[in-house]
Amino acid sequence: MNRIGLEAQVVRELEPDDVVRAAGAAGFDMAGVYIDLDRWTPAMTREVRNAFAQTGVAPLEAEVIRMGEAVGDRERRLIDIASDIGLPYLIVVSMERDGDRAADLLAELAQMARPSGVRPGLEFGAFTAVRDVDAALAAVSRAGGGVDILPDPIHLARSGGAPADLKRIPAAILPFAQICDAGPPPANPTPELLLEEARHNRLDIGEGQLPLGDFYRALPPGIPLSNEVRSITWERRYTDPFERARILAANMRRWLASIDMQ
Repeated sequence: MNRIGLEAQVVRELEPDDVVRAAGAAGFDMAGVYIDLDRWTPAMTREVRNAFAQTGVAPLEAEVIRMGEAVGDRERRLIDIASDIGLPYLIVVSMERDGDRAADLLAELAQMARPSGVRPGLEFGAFTAVRDVDAALAAVSRAGGGVDILPDPIHLARSGGAPADLKRIPAAILPFAQICDAGPPPANPTPELLLEEARHNRLDIGEGQLPLGDFYRALPPGIPLSNEVRSITWERRYTDPFERARILAANMRRWLASIDMQ
């Protein structure tokens, strides 16, 4: 069965080291770390490293670089922290509206990250210049290597894509995928509304209408899957983030078992 991970923003109330502990207690195999550069300290790096070592949870990825007008000191610092923790991937979202400029910035970031061994992973989305699979493939190609693509079913659907589009992404640049469900798209899908949905209004697997079985089968066999149920509804339903993580992990395991039986 696929290894499963917990995205940090699913339990956003927790400190980074406790995200790792919540993942371990819930039965996740991996965990991501949200790095807030405005409050990050060397002590936090040590605490997160210790949490990974103590729980046996594997480091997955750091969040998040939001590429804007330039790649500079903040991006370098985030890469360095991710490397110090031992996180192999770094999620990148392009907030630059010009597609050509977004691709150039991604190439700069890839060059900056290459010595660290941390690989940027580009998330495409309809609220960015890199809005779909085609744009992501073009941007990664222009970057000249060293960049992965991280698919997310809600971003795929809201960009007008279909699970079959994932088969065009080479397995070598598809290290893991995120997973969640979603309801009907917003009636007026502006970039702002789509971003709000992605940040706060996702659903758990089976609660919505995304073709998650087809999404799963379009991915490379055995690919790790990371739970990205960022949801205000789930936060209200399960106010204890440790309980929330446990229930999401159990639901994810059951779904994977059912998919593998088909």
